[in-house]
Amino acid sequence: MFSSGRRGPGGKVDNVNIGGRVDAVNHDSYPHAMSADQTRVLDAAHGGHSRRGSGETRDRLVEAAWDLVAEGGPEAVTLRAVGERVGVSRTAPYRHFRDKSDLLAAVAARGFELLRAETAQVMAGRDGSLDSIASALRAGCVAYVRAGLARPRHYRLMFGEAAAGCDDDTVHGIASASLAEFAEVLAEGQRAGAVRSGDAVEFAFLTWAMLHGLVDLALSGHFARKGISVEEAAARAATRWFHGPSL
Repeated sequence: MFSSGRRGPGGKVDNVNIGGRVDAVNHDSYPHAMSADQTRVLDAAHGGHSRRGSGETRDRLVEAAWDLVAEGGPEAVTLRAVGERVGVSRTAPYRHFRDKSDLLAAVAARGFELLRAETAQVMAGRDGSLDSIASALRAGCVAYVRAGLARPRHYRLMFGEAAAGCDDDTVHGIASASLAEFAEVLAEGQRAGAVRSGDAVEFAFLTWAMLHGLVDLALSGHFARKGISVEEAAARAATRWFHGPSL
């Protein structure tokens, strides 16, 4: 889904290659409205405001689909069901979404928005020191697994085949931006001489792969059966790319 990215001025990751297509990373845009609690998370990560999408009705339809995924997974989502929940006509959802896949892509995009906001929030405030970089990366990795465990049905939608193979540029763009947050921390570590040389975006993707495995094992009950803390495992995975022993 992801591969190497390009860095702009100051080493900031400006794009990430997804599935053979380079997607520009917009570091400032969140296209869909969120619930009150989620908006507060986005606001904190976004300097005090989050951006709405293309109309109030569309936002309400996405929110209804988000809730249906939480209740019964993607299988519970139909355009008719979200229309009924929002209180619009049967045809109204089709003015905003081509089909169910298009609607689920919007839900996946919303999930990636929230994941990016949550991880960016805990990785902010770095001062360039090794300790702050390592602490930020640990916090970001822990926030990632917490997000997956808190919203398992949304998480599986986000990282499932349907989202990975969809042609929605918004989904891939927001996923790229979320990955780029991790790549930027790793790039800072490289500039500080703490992280091994190499492609920071590739390191970030491989970090996500490790975290994805942890979330998947935890959701399947393996960590609970073995008495292992998934958050501690995530924190250890954070320093995989650092020189010497994990910090």
